[in-house]
Amino acid sequence: MNTNISDLIDSMERSLSMLDEVSTDQHERGGREFVWKTTEIGHIHWNGDLDILFTKNIRVALVQEGITHVHKWIPQSGWTTFRVQSSNDVAMAENLLRLSYFQKRIRKSSTAEEQQQYSSQLSALPFPPSIFAALGV
Repeated sequence: MNTNISDLIDSMERSLSMLDEVSTDQHERGGREFVWKTTEIGHIHWNGDLDILFTKNIRVALVQEGITHVHKWIPQSGWTTFRVQSSNDVAMAENLLRLSYFQKRIRKSSTAEEQQQYSSQLSALPFPPSIFAALGV
């Protein structure tokens, strides 16, 4: 399927903007950036490379499961890349951004109730157990 990357990014923006306090902006190196409050949850370049910063443990688990790839410019970091090439890739891209969003919400939660709420939403995402183990949930 030959789909314009710009259309795919627009679709992702509409979907992710439904999350509390998530906005989008231009990314400094081209593409769109997804931001929760002031924290980047990920960005997608116009070539379809979706880059997301996780902890190294989460990045390692995602790469070992074959879900994402090591970031080509900073391979020793927690940055990981998922390639969005067609509309078939959008659901996984959105789930990876949600994974980042909920992981950051849990980490910055001020109450146990908030942590439980976001942990519950996180655990509903369609990832293998190894990813949740790396997250500590």
